[in-house]
Amino acid sequence: MDISVFDANKSCLCFALRRASRALSQRYDHVFSSIGLRSTQFNLLAGLAHYKAKTLTELAVWLVMDRTTLTRNLKPLERAGWITSISGSDKRSRPYMLTPAGQEILAKAMPLWQQVQDNVHRLFGHDYCDRQINELNQIVEKSRALI
Repeated sequence: MDISVFDANKSCLCFALRRASRALSQRYDHVFSSIGLRSTQFNLLAGLAHYKAKTLTELAVWLVMDRTTLTRNLKPLERAGWITSISGSDKRSRPYMLTPAGQEILAKAMPLWQQVQDNVHRLFGHDYCDRQINELNQIVEKSRALI
């Protein structure tokens, strides 16, 4: 099959998902910038708030990220005082958790997140958003089988 590089991009699910993700992330980043937060940081903080304490490995699996990238993404949150690692029984797997400052920034972020969510749902409709989330979750689960 003879396919051009441009045609490959036009038909590549990975490229389309990353492009859509960047476009949507820019909307969230714009709103979060007023409190010095990025959408990727919000996701980490929200995940830690939900799970209370997660090890680097557990977070990496949940976020579908490699540990090195995740470590790089956690460092600014630690420097800001929003998360901390706690000592566990195993020195190799230290759990991370939100600090009071992390809970505070997350509390400030939640209404901003809701604002963008409401705008996205108005633009696309609740049913469409729910379907997309379900389909994207299926992509995550089925992609794990490809590895």
